[in-house]
Amino acid sequence: MELNLCMGCMETLHAPGPCPYCGFDENTYVAPTHHLALSSILKGRYLMGKALEEGGFGITYLAWDLNQGTKVAVKEYFPYGYTKREHSHGNDVLMANGERGGFSRQGLEKFIEESQYLMHYRSLPGVVDTMDCFRENNTAYIVMELLQESLKQKLTRNGPIPTETLFPMMRPIMDALEEIHKANLIHRDISPDNILFDTRGQAKLIDFGAARVFDENGEKSLSVILKFRYAPPEQYQRHGHQGPWTDVYGLCATMYHAATGTVPTDAVNQMNGQAIKKPSELGIPIRPDYEAALMKGLSIRAQDRFQSMGELKKALFGQQPPAPSLGPAAQPSAPVPPTVNPQPAAPKPKRAFRLLWGAFAAASVFLTLFFLVSSLVMVHIRRSEKEGGPGATKAWEPSENGGNANESLASQPESPDALPPDSAEDDGNLFGNAHCYARMASDGTYLYFRNSLDDDRTYWIKKGETEEHLLTEVPMKDFHYKDGWIYYSGNSTISHPSDDRNIYRMRDDGTGITNLTNLAFDNPQSLLSFETMAGGKCFFYYSDGKGPMTDIGYVPENGGSPTFLAHIPDSNAPSKGFCLNVVGDKLYYLAKDGLHYVDIGTHADHMAIGGFSCDEYIIYGGVVYFSTTGALPYPHAKLERVNLDGTGRKALFTSPEVSNMDPSSIRLSINIYQGRAYLLMTANLPEIKTFGQLYSCSLDGNGCQMLLDDVSWFNIIDHVFYYRYVDMQNIGDERYRYAPYYYIPIPSLISGKGLESRKELFDVTPYK
Repeated sequence: MELNLCMGCMETLHAPGPCPYCGFDENTYVAPTHHLALSSILKGRYLMGKALEEGGFGITYLAWDLNQGTKVAVKEYFPYGYTKREHSHGNDVLMANGERGGFSRQGLEKFIEESQYLMHYRSLPGVVDTMDCFRENNTAYIVMELLQESLKQKLTRNGPIPTETLFPMMRPIMDALEEIHKANLIHRDISPDNILFDTRGQAKLIDFGAARVFDENGEKSLSVILKFRYAPPEQYQRHGHQGPWTDVYGLCATMYHAATGTVPTDAVNQMNGQAIKKPSELGIPIRPDYEAALMKGLSIRAQDRFQSMGELKKALFGQQPPAPSLGPAAQPSAPVPPTVNPQPAAPKPKRAFRLLWGAFAAASVFLTLFFLVSSLVMVHIRRSEKEGGPGATKAWEPSENGGNANESLASQPESPDALPPDSAEDDGNLFGNAHCYARMASDGTYLYFRNSLDDDRTYWIKKGETEEHLLTEVPMKDFHYKDGWIYYSGNSTISHPSDDRNIYRMRDDGTGITNLTNLAFDNPQSLLSFETMAGGKCFFYYSDGKGPMTDIGYVPENGGSPTFLAHIPDSNAPSKGFCLNVVGDKLYYLAKDGLHYVDIGTHADHMAIGGFSCDEYIIYGGVVYFSTTGALPYPHAKLERVNLDGTGRKALFTSPEVSNMDPSSIRLSINIYQGRAYLLMTANLPEIKTFGQLYSCSLDGNGCQMLLDDVSWFNIIDHVFYYRYVDMQNIGDERYRYAPYYYIPIPSLISGKGLESRKELFDVTPYK
């Protein structure tokens, strides 16, 4: 019997054209060149469909088991940057030459080892069922059951999970880990994207690529593999004392995220005194014994944690509050490092986390760590691709930092509002800041910013200090930060003229500059707008200025060929930009005929709201918040909202009348933070260059108020409002050109005490 299956969902097709189930159209789908060809058959048994997921070390495909007549997932070993596929050689994977090839071949053996772990424990209800492993195409493949969604996707779709539901849901994972630990094996890579659910809602653990055997004394040298924010301190060390307590931390960090919607503070910052807030402090309803158990599992010192999954289960399901645990006798406590400030003239911040294990150990551990990140495949750091933004997000309570004007910036809490579950990731600029100039980013300790006083060169400054340092001569535009990298598009200034507007990334010490997109800018009319980051991808729109189309697409954050998702005729291009928003697996863009979305996997283009138009918009919590401008009854700007299905349109804010305003110059820039909209209205007036007023209102339109006047631009980062002041009364003299940069704690801003609480970020005098 001839099969006619959709390569996007493996459902039977009864007619040519797009799939009626998922919309996938094989005739128009353009797969990345390094992916397996659609309809390839592996081992004479597995019919390969589209790629479901791609990471740094492999590609997971949808497939059909021809023998069993079932859908399966097939994971291919394909370490990015160390292998390539040229279809002139069929589906064969070509390994790199020399040392890099040696690393990739070592990684191949580790990949096979992972499959052995998975197949050995396939009978455990809490572990993914792995059916096959084989070598082909000069690489290897693992065949697993096709699971429905990850815990991360579930949180994205539904938000935090009540603990009364969450902990029993995670019980099979605890049971499985308890059995795995009995064999002296630890997983070491537990996170929301490594816990998946089957059709019955059963939670299952995947990805044993970081699993290693441990000995009873914890003295076996373990490679430095970790997932940022879900790994305890011992996992950062080559000779760290790792054991079941290591997985206890990873699982508790994962459950904390699931319960609160907030990514836990990473171990490095905890060691520097930034404690994880209890769920109850974030307003999460939770039983005291549940909370005590969860926080004990997150103890920064290994000996203070539960030493086994059995202990954790007893505390959660035995209805007993957790008793103190002494831990293994040989387990030393990790030392708390002193705080060391960077040298004033240093070209790069000396991060406090480099002193995590004492000044003596820091140089060897972290230099090795950074070397491994850049040059090795299998001894690497696994940082979360979608949750590596600055600081753990936390709920703000009005009693904290209550507008105290004397409080230092360094004492402000980390980013306080969990991003909405369907927004682009927190990449250093909180969601919405890409539409508010994206001039600043943060890693939680240091600020990186485009210094308009120095021709848009990039600077850094440590929070709580007032001395800025030049990071690089490179002028940047569309600025983002993630996991030690600064992402930006090229910028042209008076002293640095350039037509190159490709997307680049650079390490936060100013080294490692890499062109990610490699697009042509040989035409004065060419353009690129780097809009946002999500899912390990940099999303942008681009035109070479020669043809009738603008391309919308993405490039992987670690480089590679751009993937174009949509090609928009110039006749359908909006005058003020496409305003890309990423919501789960959908990329939304604005066109003249309405708001569209493209399925990132299938490239299928759909109309979300026909006839919709605006100047800019943000999708937050499944609702579109957008700005419009008009000339009647007076020149004004409005903030409105509408549901994604086009219903429920409502006006939230209309700007007051300002005389002599040029209607064509009005712009209302939107940022949404902590359940409130922050709006910067700018325009040109005849007597002055720029008019800028900052407003705020709730997301239902209540409580509208003007917060500040004379604002040029703003970003909200780590619970602090940063902006550039423009002295409208002195626009003709030096005080306008050298306008200062200020910061204000958010509580002070919304309480109306912004002006009295503001402080200068750094001294602008040297630039005059």
